[in-house]
Amino acid sequence: MRHATGRTGPKTTAGIITRAIGATMAAVLCLAALTGCAEDYSGVLVDNEYCTGRKSDAQYDWPWYDSLNELEQASDVIAYVMITGCTAPDGAGDDTDTAGYDTVINAAVLGGASADDEERTDRIDPPPAGETIVIRGYTAEGSGAGRLTVGERYVFFLDAGAGEADGYYEMTPALSVFPVTGRTAKEPSVSRNADGSFALTDSLVARLGIADKAE
Repeated sequence: MRHATGRTGPKTTAGIITRAIGATMAAVLCLAALTGCAEDYSGVLVDNEYCTGRKSDAQYDWPWYDSLNELEQASDVIAYVMITGCTAPDGAGDDTDTAGYDTVINAAVLGGASADDEERTDRIDPPPAGETIVIRGYTAEGSGAGRLTVGERYVFFLDAGAGEADGYYEMTPALSVFPVTGRTAKEPSVSRNADGSFALTDSLVARLGIADKAE
């Protein structure tokens, strides 16, 4: 790992994967039925298709980046995904915020790219298309993250953590997530981060294969 990510506590807790799978299935069933099924999974409300992280008083010292290029250089991988569900880790939102992040995001990979350039010695391969990954991320309002919708597509700039088994970590929430719509393939600039400061580019859209997959 080459940089600070704003995490304030241990990166993994027992049982996260099991709870995440359960939340994923419930969220998918809600979408399929198109009914107003709201359930509280360990403090994260899955209301229809929206994921809302628990409120937290934790203070984060997020790294800030002045350009999309700087954000990419600080990241390990860039993933184009569809969110399939979310839940909360142990400790998220409590007084000590021992998890250091507020939402476990399950996502199906549609495309990916290694961050920066191919000549970097510490280059990390992106997760392959078709794989389901776990992203340790943020949806609580205080984190600066934007709203995430289950069943929708996004581009995430990620820290690879300690390896595939550890899952991936969302970079600075206000900067690192970009919604993908049917217009993104031809008009990448319509896909902007929550802060509104950066937009996807033609070259990044091509690297991620969005042009081939967007509807």
